[in-house]
Amino acid sequence: MLPAFLCLLMAIPLGGIQTFMMVYGTEIHVDNTWIYFLGQAITILISRLFAGRLYDTKGHFVVIVPGVLAMAIGMLLLSFATGAVTLFCAALFFGLGYGMTQPAFKRLQSTEQPQKIKVRQTAHSCQVWISEWQSEVLA
Repeated sequence: MLPAFLCLLMAIPLGGIQTFMMVYGTEIHVDNTWIYFLGQAITILISRLFAGRLYDTKGHFVVIVPGVLAMAIGMLLLSFATGAVTLFCAALFFGLGYGMTQPAFKRLQSTEQPQKIKVRQTAHSCQVWISEWQSEVLA
């Protein structure tokens, strides 16, 4: 159940950032906030190309710890962003971390539990994704 809970904890800042990025961009006088979404999408896609193989060969610790650190650096950069360049760098770090850790947590929850618990955790993760999608669409 811990990996599913950690996926939920990762979805909260992702949803908040994506929901309020336009407002934040206006506050820091950045008109091109779309650059954040572009950077985040690119690094999520790129990180998933190598994070799966790294997880299979080295284990979950090698993927999750750097991913969480990258997300933290991205959040820190985002809090100090003053322009489009800093915003883009924050997106790169946050996207890299999210792209590495989210699939690793999903795999961890599905491989290391008995079947009865796997079903509940998978349902919980799907519920998190649906809630995240709804918050992005409705906001």
